[in-house]
Amino acid sequence: MNLARGFSKARPGRKRTFDWLVALSVLLLVVQVEAAGSSAIEAIRGRMDEGQGLFITGKYEEAAAVFESGYQSHPYSAFLFNAGVCHQKIGQSDKALAAFRLYLEKDPSAPDALQVRERVAKLEAALAAVVAPPSQGTGGDTATPEPLPVVPDDTDAKMKSLVVIETEPTNVPIKIFQRLDPSAPAFGENSPNTGWRLVAERHAPTDFTLDVGRYHIVVEKFHDFNRSETDIDVSPGHVHQFKANLSQGAFMAFLRVNSNVPGAYLFVDDDGSKKVAWGRAPYGELIPPGAHTVLVEAPGFEPQTTEIELTTGEQKELTVELVRVGFGIVRIDANVPAVSVFVANKPAGTWKRGEVALQIKLPAGAQQLLITADGHKDLRTTVDVPRGQVLPMRADMIASYPRGAAWAQAIVAASLIGASTYFALESNRLDTELRADRAAGNLTASDPRLDQGFWYSAGADGGFVLGGIFGGLSIYNFLKDPYPDSSLRRGKRQEFESQRDKLPESER
Repeated sequence: MNLARGFSKARPGRKRTFDWLVALSVLLLVVQVEAAGSSAIEAIRGRMDEGQGLFITGKYEEAAAVFESGYQSHPYSAFLFNAGVCHQKIGQSDKALAAFRLYLEKDPSAPDALQVRERVAKLEAALAAVVAPPSQGTGGDTATPEPLPVVPDDTDAKMKSLVVIETEPTNVPIKIFQRLDPSAPAFGENSPNTGWRLVAERHAPTDFTLDVGRYHIVVEKFHDFNRSETDIDVSPGHVHQFKANLSQGAFMAFLRVNSNVPGAYLFVDDDGSKKVAWGRAPYGELIPPGAHTVLVEAPGFEPQTTEIELTTGEQKELTVELVRVGFGIVRIDANVPAVSVFVANKPAGTWKRGEVALQIKLPAGAQQLLITADGHKDLRTTVDVPRGQVLPMRADMIASYPRGAAWAQAIVAASLIGASTYFALESNRLDTELRADRAAGNLTASDPRLDQGFWYSAGADGGFVLGGIFGGLSIYNFLKDPYPDSSLRRGKRQEFESQRDKLPESER
């Protein structure tokens, strides 16, 4: 300490830096300890619930193994007592005795220490009564010892529970009372509290192994902090966690929220800003008792709000089923420089090479798409838009088959038909004039109109034939298309992206 003071006088700047580093290290340590504590309680609760489930179904040996494994990972005495009861149920008196002895060694001042010592005494007496029969004959052979006696469990054999109590600040004196008479009035600070019994006095943080029943926890007045108290109902084979925030003068409740969408963001009593999430499903934490609003949201799903009421010390598990939104997004790009997209024949957007894929928000279900590109075949297709998901698609546009020859043939055909029509009209005109002159007696055999009309008629007939041939060829070449149609490749559906996921962890 003196060295530090001397150093601080000589190097005040470095002293301030050192202080900040120390403060930051302490803060990080507190955060790590709280996170580790929360996960540890979850692991303990899981082991206790698993063992209780096996015990209820009569699988005592498997239950004992779970409780013993739980004790190895998390040395709480409640695991030992429950393992002892399981061993005693199946006649393993020696293992039951070992478990109960270790229970007393671990927690000699347990609220039920007297009753457990009586159990131990019964087991010890029964095991001490086992005497091997005398030797038989003179050959020195001895008989096999009798099997260990089965000491029946004469209690109601309910699993005991672990009650973990924490306070902020720590080292606060705690008293816990048990209600012996179910009809006893509620515990009061200045009441005689008949029907209640003081079972333990300790300092927080601490834990108790308790029988099923109602208890009353009292956190005594501590420095400038007021007294806090609460009732708790202990159920068999569970882990109950209580935390008293003395600055608020109240015990906390525990809330765990599950969702069918892992990683969904959870908000509790949010003011609408949703600046920082309470957690991500599945997640549990101690919160003050009372009324709360829980908001669960995930990209691509309809957000859901649930109102809940928590009592002091209550452990509530809330499961929220999210439903996908009624729309989806199609994401389109192509193998050509640019495409235009139409939905139900209405323009929906344009994509150009080098840009991000075109995203179109559409109602879920079947949608009619038309994709066009200059010099390429149109693409018409039906797309099944998924609910609350992104469907990536790539348009493979096929170049249009060249129609130059068809157009040339059509022009030739049109020209021939046009000329033939002219010749036919002229031929008809001359024929009319000649008929009139013949009737009037004015037509001579040498009239040049006779040859002219013949050639007009022959030219019209030949032109119509050739025009028909070229017209047929142009129609064939217009209809002819050896190239495949444009097609659409659908990719794997993707979930909506969350903008919150892109934020630093501290800002989510």
